[in-house]
Amino acid sequence: MYLCRVKIFGSNRFRVYVHELDHPPAHCHVRFGDKSEVCVTLPFVEPMYGATISREVREAIVENLDALIDKWETLHRKDQKAAKKKKVK
Repeated sequence: MYLCRVKIFGSNRFRVYVHELDHPPAHCHVRFGDKSEVCVTLPFVEPMYGATISREVREAIVENLDALIDKWETLHRKDQKAAKKKKVK
């Protein structure tokens, strides 16, 4: 399975991506310069898996929240349709 990573925005310290074919709930990936990464739920902007995020990261995600949610929905629309078809059968 090919996983497409779409960069939504970034800074000198971190970059924020949405992955195609990713698992629910809706979330983005924040990747830092040291290659560490944290997943953050959308639209709630809560870090997943017990991680933490700085105020800078939280504010950047909030400022770009509409773009992140739009991209998640665009990339996962096909998955949602396929899941509905499987349930109908």
